[in-house]
Amino acid sequence: MRTDKRIQEAVEAGQKNQRTMLLVRNWCSHMKVRRMGGVGLIEMQTRLPIGHHSLECPHAAAAGMATWDLADAAVDFYDRNCAGCSHRKPVGFPNIFELVAARDKAKAEKEEEAKAYQEKVASELARRDAAREAIRQELSPVQATVLDQLRELDHNPTSERVTQLVETAKVAPEHFTASVQDHLMELLDIGGWYRSEACLGVLEALGAPADKLCNAALKALGAHDAVHEAAALVLKHAAAADEKLIAKALSSLIGLANPKPCPIMGGRQQVDPRPLQVLFRHHPKAVKEGIERILDSNSAYRVETAARGIEAISESDPAFAVGFATTLVSKLVRANHLLQDLDERDFEQTGVIRKAIAAAFAYSPDEVDKIIQGFVVGADDDGRAAIVSIYNAVFRDLQFGRGRFGAEKVPPTNAHALAFKRLIWAATSMQGTETLQALQSALHGELYDLAPLATQEIDSLLGASALLDDKLNTKTSPLLTGIQDPVPQELAELEQWNRQGTLSGLQETFVRWACQAARAGGMPAVETVLAFFRQLPEDRENLRAAFIGNMHKMISGNETLNAILPDFYSALVGGSQLCRSSAASALGEFAGRRHNDLPDLVYEAFVPLLTDPFVIVHQAAVRALERFTLPEALAPQARNALVVLVMTYAQSRSNDRFLLDCLELLCGRYEPGPELEPQLASTVLALLKRAKPSEVSRDIRFWGRRLRNHARFGDLLLHLLQDREAIGYHADNLYSELKKLPHHVIQANLNAIERFGLLGNQVIRGRSGFIVGLLSEAGAGEKVLNVARAAYAAIEDTAWNKPAKLDAELRMIACEYEHAIASGDSAGLAGVGQRWRRAHKEREVDLATHKQRRDPLRGLLG
Repeated sequence: MRTDKRIQEAVEAGQKNQRTMLLVRNWCSHMKVRRMGGVGLIEMQTRLPIGHHSLECPHAAAAGMATWDLADAAVDFYDRNCAGCSHRKPVGFPNIFELVAARDKAKAEKEEEAKAYQEKVASELARRDAAREAIRQELSPVQATVLDQLRELDHNPTSERVTQLVETAKVAPEHFTASVQDHLMELLDIGGWYRSEACLGVLEALGAPADKLCNAALKALGAHDAVHEAAALVLKHAAAADEKLIAKALSSLIGLANPKPCPIMGGRQQVDPRPLQVLFRHHPKAVKEGIERILDSNSAYRVETAARGIEAISESDPAFAVGFATTLVSKLVRANHLLQDLDERDFEQTGVIRKAIAAAFAYSPDEVDKIIQGFVVGADDDGRAAIVSIYNAVFRDLQFGRGRFGAEKVPPTNAHALAFKRLIWAATSMQGTETLQALQSALHGELYDLAPLATQEIDSLLGASALLDDKLNTKTSPLLTGIQDPVPQELAELEQWNRQGTLSGLQETFVRWACQAARAGGMPAVETVLAFFRQLPEDRENLRAAFIGNMHKMISGNETLNAILPDFYSALVGGSQLCRSSAASALGEFAGRRHNDLPDLVYEAFVPLLTDPFVIVHQAAVRALERFTLPEALAPQARNALVVLVMTYAQSRSNDRFLLDCLELLCGRYEPGPELEPQLASTVLALLKRAKPSEVSRDIRFWGRRLRNHARFGDLLLHLLQDREAIGYHADNLYSELKKLPHHVIQANLNAIERFGLLGNQVIRGRSGFIVGLLSEAGAGEKVLNVARAAYAAIEDTAWNKPAKLDAELRMIACEYEHAIASGDSAGLAGVGQRWRRAHKEREVDLATHKQRRDPLRGLLG
């Protein structure tokens, strides 16, 4: 299973890092491993160091890389700092020199290989030079200049030399004798992009026969040289191709016809399917056999290449893909067993295979569906997930308004309808982690252009939602149980919880799509959905709540609105808290103009939900109220309800996030004016200071607009800035608000700002310059000097901290200089200036001395 494999890969990475940590500790007692980022679930269960780690040492002058494989970071850190270090304190064996020795050995082997290759190239070049000298004896001095151009191209291929040789062939074709042309063909066989480009260009300029041109082009394509020029010749002369050369040239033609997206190129690749399609039109058997040969490989890369070719040819010949359907489905469903180099993180590999199958399915849905269904029985979890992904690929472009191969949107076809039915069936019958994830990926979002299909299958959608509800209410359902892998109990419980969540999501999708389909189908379809809903027993609470939460999606006019209102109103005032919360949430989703069509009775039923005793109800009501405005007559009741909620949650401290949501809604909508009045502001600030800092800091821009002129707002900001979690996520916003404080607020908080700057911990140290600037703008000279000196003193004097220490020293000296000027201490200015020059010179020397070892790309570029 893919998930199991990824877990195993993570465990193996953690085990390797654990060994590398031992090597690091044995190398030197000064070195420490620092974790980068959070801790994942697998790491929590195994206690293995999984994730990115870096190294540090007080005697190191440069930081290194943080890497997933700690061995990479260790070797890089050794190169930057440890080689020749006099401070090393060895602990034992083995140590990281084991990694360094392995790296050096591999590097030496590569250098030897490169040397041997260069010697071979030089030998071959000398042989060709000798051959050219023999040819020269037969040529006139003018003809020999062509040979000289060939020699220059052979020794140093460039685009300029290619152009020069081709232009010579155009203006003086008589100088290219038979022996020169034979040598030209030898260069083509040797290969190389510029050599091949020149040979093809010269042959075309000389007016070579079609078969010679086409076959030369196929040879170049077989070597992946001069692809665009060779493909252009194939396009012109495909009929004259030697079929024995076609198979080897297909990979290059497929790469041009249907290239793999390149993130570096930003998707702007030259695409031209015509040479491949024309070659297939003239030589269908040879092309088909060539693609079959590629497809028969157990290499995922080659199978992906074949699938790209099949998809490209099926553009011009839709029936072409059908002949490969069985093999493609087999490769995809059994990918973990049949494809050796499959990279499961490269979604494009299997995605292309799915697209090729989808092309076959689009042309012959019944035939290909029969093939797919033949693989369902006996398929493992990964195989079933692959089958789901095929059906998803068939109708995905239709759902989002795109036709195949970039064409405009197309109307639903029998292929789309069949794939849609199969996915609904799979959601109620297939099981397994990967399968459910694939279904979740396929069945999500809105219907969009699938609405006509969903309208035809509205009964199937309703029935599937009911079947899933049965399985969710049956704890022994095989869709929820059957976790067979030997995993810890905690992971097994989490996996079952995840499966239940996935099934609930699928059920909600079917309900939502049924309601959207009802809107597209008009009143008869709406009545069908409402009739199904009204027949649901009261104990089907989850399913009833799902329908209530999506009823608004059926509204297309006043007729459908009036049809759903009785059921919707009953849910608002009903006895089920789950249904009441769903109704409240749905009211927030009503389109703006629909709110004007709702009777006041609905809003009067909604307001009591704001103080409903059940948490799920009143929280849903508050979040819904954020999305619409109540009639003016009900605004006082809503305000009073929010006040009650704020007081209740402020006392219980059970949910600070919801408390802040209520407070923002109360202050943002029901308190007039750009700023809060002083007494309310004081109360709000007290509540904010008691709440969780990371939650308050998330909305600090809102509170800054309403509270910035209050003297205690500065105190709140300083309180939040001392929380690691708050500054971890929202440091820039918090410091931005501190910078925006009015002068009188800063003056009222000068002592607190100074105390904050004097903390000197790691969190404050990185922003000490900001605090110095803030105090300096406020004219607090003594406090500026105190903070600058404290920031300098807080940095330990080590090689690791030297750059930061020098920067802090320069800042401190600058503050002393300004203070001396402000206080009229002219005698002290000379000494301060001398210290500045010394520190600045030391900083420049430090930067120059360690420039190479501090290069961030050193470990990547060697």
